[in-house]
Amino acid sequence: MVKKWLNNKTFLRILSLVIAFALWSYVIITQDPERTARIDNVEVICGLSQMQLNEGLTIISKSHETVSFTATGNRSLVTGVAGKFYAKLDLDNIMTPGKYSITPVISKPDSVTVQALNPTAIEVHIDRYVSSLIPVKVHTIGTLPEGVAIKNATPDISVTTVTVPSLMLEEISYVGATIDLSQVTSSGKIDVSPILYNENGNVLNIIGASIEASVINVDIEAERTKTVPVYPIVSDDGGFAKGLKLNVSPQTVAIYGNADAVNAVTSVTTDSLKLFSVPSGNDEFHVKLQLPVGVRLADGASEVVTLTFK
Repeated sequence: MVKKWLNNKTFLRILSLVIAFALWSYVIITQDPERTARIDNVEVICGLSQMQLNEGLTIISKSHETVSFTATGNRSLVTGVAGKFYAKLDLDNIMTPGKYSITPVISKPDSVTVQALNPTAIEVHIDRYVSSLIPVKVHTIGTLPEGVAIKNATPDISVTTVTVPSLMLEEISYVGATIDLSQVTSSGKIDVSPILYNENGNVLNIIGASIEASVINVDIEAERTKTVPVYPIVSDDGGFAKGLKLNVSPQTVAIYGNADAVNAVTSVTTDSLKLFSVPSGNDEFHVKLQLPVGVRLADGASEVVTLTFK
């Protein structure tokens, strides 16, 4: 029977594999040979506590949450040990806010050597959170639809408390109640989420920042607008302007007001200009516009037009 099995090639192959595995296991278990392995995704932890440090300081952010390295040592200490290693950042002696570059120290048995650490240093932002009252402003993005203008946009609060890392506080210029103008078609109240902005109107993405007012209500007073021609009124009973061409500057004006009032206006006239002599080509006459009830010109626009004859 034994001779039969010994003559079976398949059996001999299987037996050879079993013997080889047994010998390999014996060497590994009893001899524990040296081995080099790459260890990835090793967690970075900090001294004292993960978040709360000396003097009320807090870790705001770390440039890396894990490190990688090459470990060399007895196989039993290296193989499969990735989940047991950790990289420690010593922050025990840090007493002031700032950004620190710290080399992680790898926890390991004395007989294991570590090489090719990546990254070799980790930047840690350490700070303490402070609170301050910050002004609230309406911040606009986008473009108003044609024919719509905003007369007023008023937030329901003028200031709100913002809590941020102390080193970032001076970067904040205002809390913006941001309105997308392209969505404004009429007057009304809208709720918007507050956003932090710097003095250049750029959004500030500050880690851990919080704003006391989670929602800001903005009261929008919208108007209709359109551009209409200006028609001058000239009283010329003496025929002084006969044969002369009249120029008007500006020839059109933009008017604003509620929808009904603006829609009813097709043109704007001037006060009557009375001529008592033949005007020369250099004469300029300044007359006031007659604005219909319920409409106005843009803030700062002149209600006076210039008439010249050629």
